[in-house]
Amino acid sequence: MQISNKAKLRQAMLDLCSIADGFDKSWSFSAKGKEERFLLYFDSPKRAQELENIAISYGFQADWLIEWRAAVNDADALGISSTASLDSLRLYTQFWDAQVRRINQNILSPFPIYFGWKKLSDLSIRLDKYVSMPMAPAEHYLPKIQKLSDDLGFSKERMHELARRLTPEQIIYTETESSLRTSWLATVRKANVPDILIENWLRSGKNTKDIQEVVNHASDFPLLHLAAGHDSNKGHFNSIYFEASEQTVAAMISN
Repeated sequence: MQISNKAKLRQAMLDLCSIADGFDKSWSFSAKGKEERFLLYFDSPKRAQELENIAISYGFQADWLIEWRAAVNDADALGISSTASLDSLRLYTQFWDAQVRRINQNILSPFPIYFGWKKLSDLSIRLDKYVSMPMAPAEHYLPKIQKLSDDLGFSKERMHELARRLTPEQIIYTETESSLRTSWLATVRKANVPDILIENWLRSGKNTKDIQEVVNHASDFPLLHLAAGHDSNKGHFNSIYFEASEQTVAAMISN
């Protein structure tokens, strides 16, 4: 399937949106400005062909798709992500089940929990491995989370209140292995952080239009991930991810 224009691409994404099992929306801030993104989540590999069809339309080459297919065979879930402008594409495989089995066997060594094949706006493709570090000590990740908060202009006090809930038992911390990207990602959705602490933190930031968009979304959807790093495309970046609804993501795709 080759998609020759944005209208057809948007329709193909909307078709995928209607069969997805979950959704998220994220904001990434860098010197290049704000980037809004969405992710469609599929809780089994059975939708791999539909995701591959869109990847082909973006110009994914055969050798990359061979790697993708091999990873799909062992994955427990898949994802596809793009920006609001649909100018990049990312395919993901997830290996949570394998990680859970390892932890249940008391194997706490680093393990790649996600793989991401990313077709960027400059037409290059980058493979990122998100390597989880079970029970990573708080001193390893909390300073990074604090720096993200500082970079985005949020209150130190409000972040300290939130960070006390982000214990090694409650978060999943990963670092990215890639030749063109150095980054970390902390999954906080299972940390049971009270909504009021997240709201207070977000509302402590500068009252800009971009931050207000995040605050408004957070009033309806839980926080998923915090991330930051440096890549060859954006330079330094800070990102915040939330759950989303089908309606929210479909509106992003349609606009």
